[in-house]
Amino acid sequence: MASGSAASSEARLDSLLRHYEDAQREQGNPTRWLRTEELKACLEDIDSDVKMILVDVRDEAEQRVSVLKGALSPARLDELLKNTGAPPGYSTSDEISRAELGRTLLVPYCTAGVRSAAFGSRLAAKYPEWAPYIRNGEGIVRATYVMPEYIVDPLTGVAVRRVHVFGETWNLAAPSFETVQFSRWQRLARAWSHLSSQRP
Repeated sequence: MASGSAASSEARLDSLLRHYEDAQREQGNPTRWLRTEELKACLEDIDSDVKMILVDVRDEAEQRVSVLKGALSPARLDELLKNTGAPPGYSTSDEISRAELGRTLLVPYCTAGVRSAAFGSRLAAKYPEWAPYIRNGEGIVRATYVMPEYIVDPLTGVAVRRVHVFGETWNLAAPSFETVQFSRWQRLARAWSHLSSQRP
């Protein structure tokens, strides 16, 4: 892919992300978005007091292609918060302190921020003490441009140049990445399942 085409794809992706962010805000979702550049900077700053905990909210089929290094599944995060009140790296016997809480950000992500924003909203409702410290990630497709070295095989932890983009709309990964996507019918089935899960 030519560099001009790559720049065009990245610009289209950024436009989509800002559209999704605005739409979530208009729908009353208070979860703030975290730019991928900020996420990478925090992960790489060994002197930072801020601890980032990534949560991959995508389907298992998507996660089998690649994940962001160190990401937890929603089930694992829920298990930790429910059983201990604290995410990984904190004491399981003592109640987490407000100071520790303030230095930790939970960052759910998906393909391009839509599913993870909904997840963040549900997480905040379930664990209100964590609500101020949830930041919605821009997604794994944006990471192909900003932090490709963090995209790894979920079994080996080795960096890969392969990413699941869900569908053609989000097939905007960096040109050095091979992309995988669901068929139209698979996307429809997953959309229906997602909508059904949102019902009270």
